[in-house]
Amino acid sequence: MEDPEPIDAERTRSASVPPPQNTTPLIQHGERKERHHAVQFGAGGVEAFVRSLIGSLGRLLVLSLAGELRNEVKDETRGAHRRAKAADCAD
Repeated sequence: MEDPEPIDAERTRSASVPPPQNTTPLIQHGERKERHHAVQFGAGGVEAFVRSLIGSLGRLLVLSLAGELRNEVKDETRGAHRRAKAADCAD
């Protein structure tokens, strides 16, 4: 029976260790890393974000319009009460 080939520990370790995920070189003094500041979305993430934003803006618009309508109704009601009170006092 033959002796098994000796195991090369360095070759075995390097084969089992995955390569690093971030291969960007270190940032030198004065350089900016634009990618660091960018918002990163997965697949469909931008679409979901835009839909959420539109939904939020839509709700704000509806609430704003409802508030304006409510204020107009209050003003009309107050005006009607004032006119009725003035008519009663004039009689």
